[in-house]
Amino acid sequence: MKVTGIRMTGYASPEGSYDFNAKLSLGRVNTIRDLVQKRFPGIAKSLYTVGNVPEDWDSVRHWVAASDIRYRDEVLAIIDNYAPDARDAKIRALDKGATYNMLLHDVYPGLRRQTIRLITPCCLSR
Repeated sequence: MKVTGIRMTGYASPEGSYDFNAKLSLGRVNTIRDLVQKRFPGIAKSLYTVGNVPEDWDSVRHWVAASDIRYRDEVLAIIDNYAPDARDAKIRALDKGATYNMLLHDVYPGLRRQTIRLITPCCLSR
């Protein structure tokens, strides 16, 4: 297999400010990139690209949509209709914070991650 690129993405969960989460997710992915580059010094640094997702609302939305939580439709409407920094407060206001606390403890931890994708040529000549 010939690797033509290594795409690394850092993710953060939505609690906290968007700006803080942008720095946090980028810091996470840069740390992983540095560790991988140190462990595999023979791989050209030019193959690495990094990106970040400051607040992984897509995954939150996917989880909520597949769930049967009590305020499911309301949470989906908040995600769809409000800016990222306004969503947490709106979700907290639904039921004295119970839904938000459930998301915070059961869903958000899984959103804090990094992914590494190896890029290879899509079509090989025969």
